[in-house]
Amino acid sequence: MVTKKSVNKKPKRVVKNSKNEGPTLAQKEALLREESIAAKRFEMLFGDLKKIPTVNIPKTDGASPFIIDVKDKNHPVISVINSPLVGTLASSIDSSDIFRNALRLAQARNNDAVVITGNLIYCLVQKYGKERPYRTQVLGLEPDPELLETGYPKAVVEEIGPLAKRLKDGKIVFMTIKVYLDHVFKMVHKKFLDEKGEPIFKGKVYIALGEIEESIAMYYANEALRAEVFQEKAFTHKKVNELRVRLRVARKSGDEKEENLLLEQINDWQVYDRILVLMGNVAPSHINERRRLMTNYLAYRIESDIPNAKVIGEGDTYIKVGSQIVSIVSDKTLDSVRGGLAGRLRRKIYNFTKANPGDKVPAVVLGAGLNPWGVGLYASFRIRQKKATLDDVRMTDVVQLLPCIDSNLYRETVRRMLKAKDRVARLASTTNFQSGNQTVAFFEPAPLIRIDWNRSEFLTNQDVFGSDGNLKKLVSGENPLGRMIYSYKEGCTHYGAAFVARYDSPDDPEGRYIKHHNQVLFEAFVRDNSPIHLYQIDGDIQHWLNYQVHKEVNPQWRDPEDLLAELTKIERNDQLSGQEKAKALKIRSMLNTVVAGVLQPEEQIEAFGKAMAPYAVFFKGVIERAKKAGIRMSGNLGIISIGQGNHNEHTFKGNTDVRFSEARLTRKEFLLFLLESGYNPEDLRACVVACQFGGVGMANGTFQASSVDKEAYEYSLFMKHKHGSSKTEDNMKTMITNFSHRGTTDNYEEGRFTINLGGDDHMGGHAVTRNAFHVKTGGQMFDGPFGLKLDFPKQNLFSTVWGVPAGGPSFGSCSVIRFDFRITRKLSAYKITLPENLFENPV
Repeated sequence: MVTKKSVNKKPKRVVKNSKNEGPTLAQKEALLREESIAAKRFEMLFGDLKKIPTVNIPKTDGASPFIIDVKDKNHPVISVINSPLVGTLASSIDSSDIFRNALRLAQARNNDAVVITGNLIYCLVQKYGKERPYRTQVLGLEPDPELLETGYPKAVVEEIGPLAKRLKDGKIVFMTIKVYLDHVFKMVHKKFLDEKGEPIFKGKVYIALGEIEESIAMYYANEALRAEVFQEKAFTHKKVNELRVRLRVARKSGDEKEENLLLEQINDWQVYDRILVLMGNVAPSHINERRRLMTNYLAYRIESDIPNAKVIGEGDTYIKVGSQIVSIVSDKTLDSVRGGLAGRLRRKIYNFTKANPGDKVPAVVLGAGLNPWGVGLYASFRIRQKKATLDDVRMTDVVQLLPCIDSNLYRETVRRMLKAKDRVARLASTTNFQSGNQTVAFFEPAPLIRIDWNRSEFLTNQDVFGSDGNLKKLVSGENPLGRMIYSYKEGCTHYGAAFVARYDSPDDPEGRYIKHHNQVLFEAFVRDNSPIHLYQIDGDIQHWLNYQVHKEVNPQWRDPEDLLAELTKIERNDQLSGQEKAKALKIRSMLNTVVAGVLQPEEQIEAFGKAMAPYAVFFKGVIERAKKAGIRMSGNLGIISIGQGNHNEHTFKGNTDVRFSEARLTRKEFLLFLLESGYNPEDLRACVVACQFGGVGMANGTFQASSVDKEAYEYSLFMKHKHGSSKTEDNMKTMITNFSHRGTTDNYEEGRFTINLGGDDHMGGHAVTRNAFHVKTGGQMFDGPFGLKLDFPKQNLFSTVWGVPAGGPSFGSCSVIRFDFRITRKLSAYKITLPENLFENPV
């Protein structure tokens, strides 16, 4: 702190020459340098961002989503690209550039829009430290001498010469954050254009800003504040120097009053400089304004450099695709590199459904960010309204998106590292790491949802993307390697359970007014000529007696006296015609029988066979279609593969030394009803297989569609009822981990892509990892006292059709179409049919 000097009078000094009154030459140079650096530091950050035109970034929620333009509201299709990270490593060969090929695929499939869910670009924003060389290993920036020179002072370039020569000579060059981003956005611009300078994807491109874009905005806010504080300090130092010059003059003139006043002012400015002008003292509103300016700048550059682009959100973003709400969400608290994002988002959805009207709950949640693999989970919920249209029970798809970077390229890069420090490197070093993108298609008015997972091996296949003609042939189905093998997978049918799922079908022409889940779908598949080539049921086909199920009585069950009273009331209702009375009596009697359950397993098995018999035509069609497609199988697989569940195993636990196989007994029922229907090909026993290994329900083998081409891919298939699970976290993660650490215990999985099937947990889901397509179906049960007692979430009632390309995973998508209660309910009531293009390009 500056203190006043003694106030004793001093003799007046004679001013010899006015030229000694100002600052010295050295002081002038120092002030000029300080002011210049302070101003230049701010300018070199990005200049005056206030001059950048304001971009309107919508604020959205479930009630006011951003509307995506679509061609057909009954069949909207979007391509979802997550974390393309432009600025990181990419293929030097255009036809194997994963991001550009994702755009090409969207154009070839005539998708309505491309939605980029954040992390469009990649930029190192950390201060230099010892880990910087680790982090630069994943960068793909090629320095542009012209862009570099825009960040250099003119006199410096004139002295050191053109930076192009400096780069060629391997000399050091420097790049400000502004120039860095100029390089990145130059790359962004090129990514979206073909060799003629036309947009690769002709439609709209919608971008939600991600965590990396946010980190750039935060970095700018910090650096801008640092520059402003530095500038303010320079101004303070200049002011102090000016006052000191005046102080010398006052002392020389003997003006004591002026001297004291100037000393106080100098003290005030030094207090301001040393105590107030600090980074930690900047007003929060100013910090937020700086962040907003940078966010606006990024949005402006994105919309300027990408044809037909619109930035649609930062943070949670809601869009409307046709009539469906889709939300884009990232992990706000944890690093998603190790997986588990889908589970955390599903947990939030359960709470969200309690706090919001049902129409605000998204149909699909897209989990964006640096995810190690793709996962699809489900969350079921009810809403109070919409029962009249059969839309009151719903199921949200929670999708953990694949990052759109080249997984093979990054694996090779990481192999040459001893330590993975950068997040992208850590992502690529994760076991089971898989990249790609997703196509999400809606089919109204169900709505049916089809998700196509386009893996990195497909999106970097030069045989497909080497020419527009090859890609068109694949998409149209002209190339047989891109044609799809479709399989219907179910499990946990729990025939005989008191709380088994059932569907009203009041207009059934055969009088089957109450149906089970799979009965509805078998009927729909046959009626709508659905091209199903394979069938699997993983177990818990019957309910068995794995616990004291007889203690659980369905509230809808009526004892004989109460049932008689209800039936009599219907009989005496004069408002009903005779035909209507007969129908009502039949429905109530059937309902009472179904909710009473079938207690003994032997009767459950026989009754299940009788329930399947009316749909023998479905199984005949599957077998004949598989033969026509040249489906060849090895191991203990069949065109119809029947598994064994833990309910069967637990029924005999501790009570007997013998076992009875659910799979074998059910297979006999299948063979019986097929024979009774008049279907008896020579190889029927080979087509219908009970999949077991030493008493454990397990399918293991290979399959391929040999009719398409001699290059038809031979897939491995593994099916087991129980893979481990979680009711509250990501229930697919254990299935993925178990598959990975099991290794190869046979000669089926080695070097092959595996379809890994399961069930058991009644939650279901699917996942796409490096070596496998994991599919876990839900249950076919209504919620009962067992789950409620243990506070389990509402179970997911659905079965699935999965599909893979005949030429292998490098010739198409891994596809999932799930049939939940809402869809199946409408099929049972004959409110909808299955669209012809739901199962495109079948073998």
